[in-house]
Amino acid sequence: LVYMMQNMKYPKEAEKDKARGTVVVHFVVEADGSISNAHVPDSLKVHPALDAAAVQFVKAMPKWKPARWKGKTVRQRASHAISYRYQ
Repeated sequence: LVYMMQNMKYPKEAEKDKARGTVVVHFVVEADGSISNAHVPDSLKVHPALDAAAVQFVKAMPKWKPARWKGKTVRQRASHAISYRYQ
């Protein structure tokens, strides 16, 4: 939560358009905890600037704790919803 509050930026283009909404980013947490394949599925896109900002935010996240299966670390699909509200 602290990472989110310190690093989330509202894109100027989206601010100009008064765009708002919740962007859902799908990604993979690799066995080493790094993030890969971050994207917003076409059916979930909100606004080009918000979608791009959310993907960039997820890609820049610190490493996650990877999933474990049968005692080994494994890749896992994940998603994260990011809400943008124009004030």
